[in-house]
Amino acid sequence: MEDLKSKYNEVHEILNNGDIEFYLMHWTVSRKIESVSPTISKSIKSKFRQNILDSITKPFNELTVSDYNIIGSTDDTIEKVDISEYKKEIDDVLNSLKNPMPKYKFSNDNFDFFIYKVTNESGTFYAFSKSRSLKKIRQSIFGRLSNKTFTKIENMDDFICIDKNVDLILYNGKIYVLNHLQFERMFKISDEFQKIAKDFLDNQPKFKQKIKNFENFQDDVSKNKNVQKRIVKLSKRNSSTLFLDDLKSTSNISKKFNLGLQIDVKNGKINYTSDQLGNLINLMQDSYYKTLLGEEDGIDTRR
Repeated sequence: MEDLKSKYNEVHEILNNGDIEFYLMHWTVSRKIESVSPTISKSIKSKFRQNILDSITKPFNELTVSDYNIIGSTDDTIEKVDISEYKKEIDDVLNSLKNPMPKYKFSNDNFDFFIYKVTNESGTFYAFSKSRSLKKIRQSIFGRLSNKTFTKIENMDDFICIDKNVDLILYNGKIYVLNHLQFERMFKISDEFQKIAKDFLDNQPKFKQKIKNFENFQDDVSKNKNVQKRIVKLSKRNSSTLFLDDLKSTSNISKKFNLGLQIDVKNGKINYTSDQLGNLINLMQDSYYKTLLGEEDGIDTRR
């Protein structure tokens, strides 16, 4: 298991002695990433440095590391993923930093996330922070109370709010994910789930042959992001059709776990209805099990 504390020490050393470049990132409608790199003062750099340190100190020193799980994060862990697994997304973002836009082409409330690039002689790391929506705040009235008089602060529309929390660290070929959901949002990874899931189902002829109302199943999958994530994960395995190869065993599982599946073993068909979406995905993941010692039945939906 990777020693997070040693990684923390390396990043901390760069942070203490390195220079900070600040980038505001924006995804265009055509899915192109653009960056802006404003000049920042020494005092702001100092504040950014402290924000990064505050965000990583406790997680890197008190939590354990686990491999990134596309389905969801595990409590009390930092997820780690090799940048090669998301090479295109990472390259697109980092390449945009090399040629930041000379002028703003979008409004101050339309940045998607922020990047801190920290560099010294020993290395470079990137800290990412997802921007938070200010829509509700902008609808509020800001003001000051002085001498029993409330005075409204004007021109709040052009304010930029930078959250102190860091959502992930990119360092030495690895991504250390502190916030699972924000990682997906920043790199637009979730946008790919539907396409990958659809392609996977289309390329498995056994699904269409043996699942009655398969088109309805595909349609339900297209509307459920969590199910798409689970299919993306199982698409990397070769066992997703096992439940169709032995429908007698699948029928026994249905009875044991009270799934209510309509299985025609003789004709080799499963009749799909929308209320069975989760059960069918569990079968594709081979999620139903019996413990070896206690012989207890269970369902592992994170496989």
